[in-house]
Amino acid sequence: MAGKKVLSIDIGVLTTRIVEVDYKKDKPHVYNVCTFDTPDGAVEDGYIRNREILSVAMKAAMTESGMRNNNVVFTMSSTKIANREVIVPLVPDNKIKGVVDANAKDYFPVDIEQYVVTYTILERMKAEKNLRLLVLAAPNQMIESYYDFAKLMNFDIVALDYVGNSSLQVLKKQTAESGTTLSVQINEGNSLINISSGDNLLLQRTVPYGTAQVIEAVLNSGEFGVSDAVEAWTKLTENTIINAKLDESGIDDAAYSYMESNDDSYAQQLRVMKAKDDVTGALSYLIKNVIRVIDYFTAKNAEAKIDKIMLCGAGSRISGLANLVRNEIFIEVDTLDNLYSIEFERAVMIDNLNKCMYMSAIGAAISPVDFIPKEHQVIAKKKNDSKYILMGSAGIVAAGLLFALVGVGKYAIKNASYNKKEKEAKELEKYEQMYNDYIKEKADSESVKGLYLTTLNKNSVANVMFKQLEENFPVGVASATSMACDGETFTMGTELSNEDATIATIMQLKNMSMASDVRIHSWEKVFSEDEDVTTGNVNSMSGIITSIEIPLNVTEDQYAEIADEVASGKSYNDAVNSIYGIVGNNASEDKKDNTDIFGTDN
Repeated sequence: MAGKKVLSIDIGVLTTRIVEVDYKKDKPHVYNVCTFDTPDGAVEDGYIRNREILSVAMKAAMTESGMRNNNVVFTMSSTKIANREVIVPLVPDNKIKGVVDANAKDYFPVDIEQYVVTYTILERMKAEKNLRLLVLAAPNQMIESYYDFAKLMNFDIVALDYVGNSSLQVLKKQTAESGTTLSVQINEGNSLINISSGDNLLLQRTVPYGTAQVIEAVLNSGEFGVSDAVEAWTKLTENTIINAKLDESGIDDAAYSYMESNDDSYAQQLRVMKAKDDVTGALSYLIKNVIRVIDYFTAKNAEAKIDKIMLCGAGSRISGLANLVRNEIFIEVDTLDNLYSIEFERAVMIDNLNKCMYMSAIGAAISPVDFIPKEHQVIAKKKNDSKYILMGSAGIVAAGLLFALVGVGKYAIKNASYNKKEKEAKELEKYEQMYNDYIKEKADSESVKGLYLTTLNKNSVANVMFKQLEENFPVGVASATSMACDGETFTMGTELSNEDATIATIMQLKNMSMASDVRIHSWEKVFSEDEDVTTGNVNSMSGIITSIEIPLNVTEDQYAEIADEVASGKSYNDAVNSIYGIVGNNASEDKKDNTDIFGTDN
């Protein structure tokens, strides 16, 4: 199949992109491209939920573009696809799948029977006699949804790839000469962070945050004259409506008060400034996660240095984003504006910037990891077994005739077969010993790590969460009256002046990387009167008393990362800070920060 043309399809929540491209060529040609709006509700976090409506839209777009090929490659983007980097012994390529399958339950703490596991080779570590693999696990139901959709479209699925691998196949061609590069591919629902050097992927992380959240912030602002997601996206790409820094707001308390009580041109200017603050703030989660990944990488690789940040994907087109990232991270930032080593036919009439939007679809056809649903694996195995049974039966008949004619031939064939199997057995013995040694070392390491993990729980990170609350609690608009933590959820009582202050507090607290959510459990508006003894005037005042719940965002994977950080020599508190990308108060300091969120000054 290599070298043939395929349709490579990247189905996004908002946009679907299709390219007709060479399959499994290092420098592929693109012969045709097609883009259409994904119907609402057709796709949800990688799952094809409504294949009928999607098929109608795709058939119409393909007909208009003149696409008739039915050999397809899909690339999937989903927060439900897990990935792990693992080291295994340097076994022959045809033995790697067996090693991965045997250890899949150790790689992923889920019911592995409900997942399809595959892998890609990141590095052949010949000196250490090891292989570095990126192992991936995707829900079987998700993969089946693509096969069901292909059946409806009369497609033959050639391969099913993961967007992290797809984009990497193209990105490494763009950054091969740039030293160590951190690329941020900002998609609709998530973002992929890759650190690579030449052809080697050094680290890959997925952040559940993409352009959808920024578009939502533009729509919620109500200040940019947009009414839907398409208009909001156009505003983001054609106008700079984000600040140059996350904390650049020039609106103080007096300006807020004026804005709320006036409707003149100055108040309108203040509202636009606030709207820009909100849209810029919507990007803080992504930027903080990039910083967290950099801190984690440099902690693991003391001699390493990130030479450049490359922004790509749809989100890279947000006007002013490169400048914002540069000002926050202080590393050279470029935006991918062309695809090198990819040849587009003259008939493909799109500019270089739009060519970059097809990066994942093109990369999926270069070297896909290929998820195959378990049902199809069973069918393929049965077909394969049947083929060998038929071949064996035919061989027995032929051998019987042959041995009847030439008796000595039976001995010769048996002897040759025995010698071959004996040679293969001796060859495999050394790999078996290597694998047994690897399993023993891995078991010893995991045993020690497991003992440490039993000491960790959500109470363990409560003190660091408290630091994040201190850093993110909005000064001047709210005061905290009480706080409690049951190990799962922080509950905080607050007093606020009005509804806007309540909203501002919730939005500010949502910046905390250790919070999985921020929600109001209860609230009550209260009124009070105060008599001025001098004048006799009675002043009426109102306020809002709320109970805010903040569930802790701590997963088993993060506990494991904390354990790895401690094993590398870090203190426990510094390990937690590194995992959550906390760059403010240092929880490892002996002296408590002077900030007091319970103080009356707040």
